[in-house]
Amino acid sequence: MDVELADGRSLYANTGGTGFDRSKPVVVLVHGAGAEHTLWRGQTRYLSHHGFSPLAIDLPGHGRSTGGAVESIEEMSETVLALLEGLGVEAAALVGHSMGSLVALDLAGRHPDRASGLVLVATSPVMAVHPDLLDSARAEDDHSLELARAWMHGRHAGGDPEPGTWRAGFDWHQTAGVGLDVYAKDLAACRAFEVAGARADAVTCPSLVVSGSADRMTDQAGGAVLAHMLGAKHVVLDAGHVIPGEAPWELTKLLVDFLSFKTAVPD
Repeated sequence: MDVELADGRSLYANTGGTGFDRSKPVVVLVHGAGAEHTLWRGQTRYLSHHGFSPLAIDLPGHGRSTGGAVESIEEMSETVLALLEGLGVEAAALVGHSMGSLVALDLAGRHPDRASGLVLVATSPVMAVHPDLLDSARAEDDHSLELARAWMHGRHAGGDPEPGTWRAGFDWHQTAGVGLDVYAKDLAACRAFEVAGARADAVTCPSLVVSGSADRMTDQAGGAVLAHMLGAKHVVLDAGHVIPGEAPWELTKLLVDFLSFKTAVPD
């Protein structure tokens, strides 16, 4: 669905096929750099049919959302806040992947009353983007796509747990479709975000951090540090960086268990 924001922009949010229902627990899923809402397609559909009201969004300049890409994590989180306000949602669980994890963390830290839960996937308190990747993206050189493909994927680099999908190819085309100019802005925003510690200190909701054992972009050590900052459970899955696609069912089960406020999350 398209949500009109107060400033006139339109933000797209995928609801998983059942329509938005604010009477159910609302879950906002925020994609990473150079991605869009289809990153979460498995999780969104499952949540929508199991008691939740998911909103897998396209940040400005990505996917179906209008307006140019914003250039800081703080601006992105303000856009998510505007979405909640536009839909009349007081608080939502915030789930973010990579860049999206910083967006979710920033929103939960600056507006703790708006976050009922926080799940950070493939994350780190510092995202030190490799200069070769950033420079190639800024030059709109396809070499940035080659680098991303080489570094992002773990055991599913060739195949995919979803039948008929080639994981590396899917992510390549997703980033190419978003545009390398937008990808470069996303990467620069990640590298410039230096207040993860302060934001984590201000978070008041239950939190969960999920890392991939084969992630070479935001390794599990960084996830462990951020989990410690939050006082959160840290779970490591058998995946690379693109955990929502490489370990879709494992991540979905973690989300459902956590968002249902179960006491135990599997190691």
